[in-house]
Amino acid sequence: MSKKYDESMKKFVGANPQSFLDWLCLGMMLESILPTELHSRNIFVDFLCKVMLDGKPCLIHIEFQRNIKAGIPMRLLEYNVLASREYKGLPVYSYVIYLVDDGTIDESPLIRELPNGKEVLRFCYESIRLWDMDPKLFWQPGREGILPLVILTTGNGCPEMIEAVIQRLIVAGKEDLLPVTKMLASLVCKNNPEYSEWIDRRFAVLQDILRETEAYQQILREGKEEGYKEGKEEGKEEGKEEGYKEGKEEGKEEGKEEGKLLASRQMLIDLIQVKFPEAVSLAKRCIDTVDDVEVLRAAAVRMFSIQTIEQMFHLLVEIDKA
Repeated sequence: MSKKYDESMKKFVGANPQSFLDWLCLGMMLESILPTELHSRNIFVDFLCKVMLDGKPCLIHIEFQRNIKAGIPMRLLEYNVLASREYKGLPVYSYVIYLVDDGTIDESPLIRELPNGKEVLRFCYESIRLWDMDPKLFWQPGREGILPLVILTTGNGCPEMIEAVIQRLIVAGKEDLLPVTKMLASLVCKNNPEYSEWIDRRFAVLQDILRETEAYQQILREGKEEGYKEGKEEGKEEGKEEGYKEGKEEGKEEGKEEGKLLASRQMLIDLIQVKFPEAVSLAKRCIDTVDDVEVLRAAAVRMFSIQTIEQMFHLLVEIDKA
């Protein structure tokens, strides 16, 4: 999946993990969100979390696919095995969620046999075809966290449905999902110029709301940092173009260093949000007092190896004294 879609979908599921778990398999309760990097090979999955199923721990692994490609089952198998190794042999169940119907999907299970027919491998996973899903699944009360996916169900990539999703998200206080809603709407309507133009106009009206969402602010922060370094070539995505322009002007004087500092603080806060959400408010108060970009970046690197909240608090004490 392209970087744009990949990062957006990671943020989507990361912001609403229990909603995705409720949709994929009833009975799973989120215990913790895990780092997406599998250190043994420096491989990044789209989403990985630890859940409790029938009172016992296991891992859930999710990949999003914008395009149907050959070799997906082997890639899922690799990620599955590496994730299990990383987390002390816990069983892992993998899901691949296809966004658009543009080819033939390799079905589960993946089976490997010797030339004599002896089976040596059977890997089971689940393929989710969003275009085949019942739209009612996404409209159920309490599932606003996955509601934007309804746009990708058959026949629902239209202005009427997109507008209904927008209104439901605003009422539910889920404005942070408006950016991914626009992305998914643009994806499903990309071959319909009339709908594409409507999407641009509609979300232009929502610009003030979008600007206040954490998702948009994250895009803007990323765009500013890239604007300081490179500018136009990597500042063309939604939000990043504006971030580039602002960053370029501010960077002529003092905005460059301030932008780097804000981005470094936010990176560390986001990592803590993923691993220890219950402590993020306290951590933010500490991090906001640190003015050394290198100290913040070094702390962000260390966060990947931190496993307990006690270790995280010890790190905060260290950077506060640095």
